[in-house]
Amino acid sequence: MKTTLLFSLVAFCLLQFNGFSQSLSAFEIYSENGEKFVLSIDGKQINEVSASNVRATDLRGNFFRIQVKFDDKSLGMVSQGFAIDPGTEQKAVVTMKRNGNFAIRPSGQPMAYNPASDESQSQPSKPTFVPTSDPQPKTETTVQTTTTHSTGKTDEEVSMDVDMMGTKVGVSVKVDDGMDSEYTTTTTETTHVQETGTVYSTSEAVELDCPEMASGEYNELLNSINSKSFSDSKMSVLKQVLAENCMSTEQIKNVMSTFTYEEDKLEFAKLAYDHCTDPKNYWKLNDAFDFEMTIEELNEFLESK
Repeated sequence: MKTTLLFSLVAFCLLQFNGFSQSLSAFEIYSENGEKFVLSIDGKQINEVSASNVRATDLRGNFFRIQVKFDDKSLGMVSQGFAIDPGTEQKAVVTMKRNGNFAIRPSGQPMAYNPASDESQSQPSKPTFVPTSDPQPKTETTVQTTTTHSTGKTDEEVSMDVDMMGTKVGVSVKVDDGMDSEYTTTTTETTHVQETGTVYSTSEAVELDCPEMASGEYNELLNSINSKSFSDSKMSVLKQVLAENCMSTEQIKNVMSTFTYEEDKLEFAKLAYDHCTDPKNYWKLNDAFDFEMTIEELNEFLESK
């Protein structure tokens, strides 16, 4: 009885561990011509020292924002969405396209990933995430100092020009008003303090103060554009709406699904970007496209902003 119970417990643990392992993935990326770079995944810096080949392990999820920042500033950087199936290890290469821009391409077929093999090997150079996903906000302190000065009686000097027989003569006269006077000086000092922690930004876009469309108005918009047969008619309505309203990334993605053709989806994604309330989530639009080339074109557009 005890033997059976022990065997069942061991089997359960193995199944749980196997399920946990399958939910993780790994990613290795290298530069085609040996350029050194710093890799960030979903805004988290992987390697502290620039390298031409970087590997990240124990990743959770199936879609990531990959950012490669070259040591050579003239090469700039490349930021691109990348899908990795859980339980696999995917290699990728940073390569230059014909137009001179860089892109991240899969390199070979994905392989099965076993986290235990990483733990059993000594990897002193193994990259790890920098814990900066929850940066502390800035704090602001304002100190106001008021000082009152007493000057006793006030002597005021009055200057005037007097015309004496055709000749102007300047005369200064001191006037004593016989009253005490005082004046107040107020000094305001503002101190900005950044809490400890390094912040890595995945987007330089600025959040808009314009709120996203209310659900009622948004549903009316969807009904309106769904009633239109031609993409040009839909786009005309959307341009009118965006002139006075803003949308969230999720709302923009849903509107894109009303278009049949890829180029129309891309056109609207570009049009709506400046009216998006959460541009940091714009990478989520990638799932709305059918072709990798369209995603790359949108990425190039975002990088030019």
